[in-house]
Amino acid sequence: MSVYVDTSVLVAFYVPEPLSDEAEALLRGEVGPVVSDLTEVELFSALARKVRGKEMTKEDAARVRALFATHLEAGMYRQRPFMRSYFQLARDWLATLDAAAAK
Repeated sequence: MSVYVDTSVLVAFYVPEPLSDEAEALLRGEVGPVVSDLTEVELFSALARKVRGKEMTKEDAARVRALFATHLEAGMYRQRPFMRSYFQLARDWLATLDAAAAK
């Protein structure tokens, strides 16, 4: 069974952050980690936020986007569609305001 990769892990993998070593170890240790179209949107949003906050340049963000696209095309990640029911389930978990409910 493959793990779904949260966008925060991808950001730490591609952009130097305090948890980058852990993100790299996690991704390198997984066979076929799963991402979705939403993951790509969230990754690009995080990069844009870093550019706006002057944490990275536009050129560096463009390099990260290109590298992610290369990794996606090379099969480093398995891309899976999100069905509406997944969003509804996530919404329902979050609506409980209890982090333990999502486990």
